[in-house]
Amino acid sequence: MVKSIQFNFAVSPKGEYRSIVQEEQDSIPRYDDVKGYGFVDKTCAQPPREVHVEQIVPSQEGYTISEARFVNREEAGENDFNHFGLCFRVKAGPGAYRVQVRTTSSLEDTRIAISGMNADDLLNVDYWDAARLVPNRTRVFQEQNVWSYDYVNGREYIDIEIEPRRLQSPVGIAELVLTPIPVYLRSESKRPTLFTLGDSTVKSYIFMEAPMSGWGQVFDDLFDSRQVSVINYAMGGRSFKSAYTEGRFNDILLTGYAGDVVLIQFGHNDESHDEDHRFGRGATEEMYRTYIREFYIPAIRSRQMIPMLVTPMARVDGEAPPDMFIGILSACENFQSLCVNWQKS
Repeated sequence: MVKSIQFNFAVSPKGEYRSIVQEEQDSIPRYDDVKGYGFVDKTCAQPPREVHVEQIVPSQEGYTISEARFVNREEAGENDFNHFGLCFRVKAGPGAYRVQVRTTSSLEDTRIAISGMNADDLLNVDYWDAARLVPNRTRVFQEQNVWSYDYVNGREYIDIEIEPRRLQSPVGIAELVLTPIPVYLRSESKRPTLFTLGDSTVKSYIFMEAPMSGWGQVFDDLFDSRQVSVINYAMGGRSFKSAYTEGRFNDILLTGYAGDVVLIQFGHNDESHDEDHRFGRGATEEMYRTYIREFYIPAIRSRQMIPMLVTPMARVDGEAPPDMFIGILSACENFQSLCVNWQKS
């Protein structure tokens, strides 16, 4: 039997729920690895997002917070903002969980996200591809003040982020339940699947976008469709960061079965100079490593799927001098010669 992790933030105890109570007078429970839960002052997002522990207020219904100011950076557009709020962290290893949050406030006034994801994207995406052939199967469920989402975690903990949508509007958390989702085992009658995920160089383009083409739209021609399915989740402009925050990567992991393969190619858009923006595409070298090692690979393996990293496409500089291309050809010939010599040995 799958056992849920349950937290109650209200004053009145509730069944088998773990009560989150003040440890001392005017002291909000902070996270530490020993107890495995508590509030933090920075989220695990890339880069970390500041939240306000000091402004959290315990009440009969739960823990609440209101904000007198927001930070919105105009030069970055509407997707670079911080409404602060609160963040509750739970120690929960790699794997899939149904995350259910009961709020103290109306969901119309409350913004809820998990571990740096984009709450609004989780609500608004219907299809992942241009042709509208790959539907979003992991949608947010909302009813009254209950918010629920199925999430695959790659790290050793999960952050529950709650922000107000309006200034001076109290929002908060009353209950939290994490229920493990078992790995999906494929029946003998079901074909294995190869998932491809990447940027514009992998994307499947529609007729109106011709002659542009990505390798993902012809990749399935290499396989017998009676033996294996190939589903392309790639879309232009995506990076490790944006494919994660919008829920694209998460949907693959909750669509696939044990033994399925996930091919991932990013790099071009990760170079973008907006790595410090909340929902930008860019990443520092350290952030790039973190997404691969702590978000993507362990999350894929937790679903018993097989990760494969594809080397990014090389950019072509149309103004490069001729001797540059001669050098590239020479390097390729040398590499080919090494391969031949290795085979002979």
